[in-house]
Amino acid sequence: MSSDKSNEFYIPDDNLIDFTGILSKIVSFWKYIIGVSALFVIVTIPFSLSLTPYYRATVLMAPAEDPNSGALSALQSQLGGLSSFIGAIPASSGTMNIYTSIAILNSRTFTDIFIDKKDLLPILFKEKWDSDKGDWKSGKPPTRVSAHLLMDQIRFTNYDNQKGLIRLSLEWTDPETAAEWTNSYIALLNDYVREQAKDEAQRSIDFLEKELMETSVVSLQTVLFGMIEQQTQTIMLADARTDYAFKIIDKAVVPDERSRPNRTIMVIIAAFAGLSLSLFATVFYIYTLPFIKRVLGMDESEPLFNIDTIPFLKRLTGKDR
Repeated sequence: MSSDKSNEFYIPDDNLIDFTGILSKIVSFWKYIIGVSALFVIVTIPFSLSLTPYYRATVLMAPAEDPNSGALSALQSQLGGLSSFIGAIPASSGTMNIYTSIAILNSRTFTDIFIDKKDLLPILFKEKWDSDKGDWKSGKPPTRVSAHLLMDQIRFTNYDNQKGLIRLSLEWTDPETAAEWTNSYIALLNDYVREQAKDEAQRSIDFLEKELMETSVVSLQTVLFGMIEQQTQTIMLADARTDYAFKIIDKAVVPDERSRPNRTIMVIIAAFAGLSLSLFATVFYIYTLPFIKRVLGMDESEPLFNIDTIPFLKRLTGKDR
């Protein structure tokens, strides 16, 4: 209409994008699009089936409370200015801070202890282990760095600060082994932290007894006797408590389902990747390729590349004979 053409916002029909035409052209390549997507899926299925399944076992735990920490802190606060008579008094040797315990759990030192305790190197690197000879195929065991990297890939720790709960998970190819490792990991950690606390408490007792022999201040002797008593109780309670650093709420059980690979997700991603690639190639073929040919001064029916001019493709197709 003429009235429309006089409007400043009028856009000629030639400048409008014909989405219907674009869609119809893309749909005309539906066989190619479906074929590429199906090819991606077909290749992904056997690949996903070839991957080794891993099973994840998880233990739920909470930080173990230290019954001596409050009483020991109260005794230490009683020293006040008297502490100058005996110098620095060792800190409480009760249960470690939760973040310290988690750091120990993920540390290289404790990882080495767990690997040695369970003799895991032949299991972690079974492809390098000669079970018949009972020795490494190369004659040299894997490095500790390699073992740490592998443990970092199968060990997962999550701490819920609001609920005060910790989850430790270990993955392995055998579900029963994964559950056994997870439970053993926490049991060994509790033993390790317990022994550290006992050693620290014993060092504190030795120090306090030495200071007790060197002071004649009655009030200071009373406080030192109280601190020695608390440190002694720490050692006794450490021997009596199984869950010293972490209190087990739910032990790890044998998982029924694998944690990875997720074959369904892999197939979906492959189908999406194939669809995206085929759509991109279709749009390129319909719109970009003719534009390139026009820029190069070529006829649209002329192929962009002539196989006869490319030696590699010429030999591949047998046209060099």
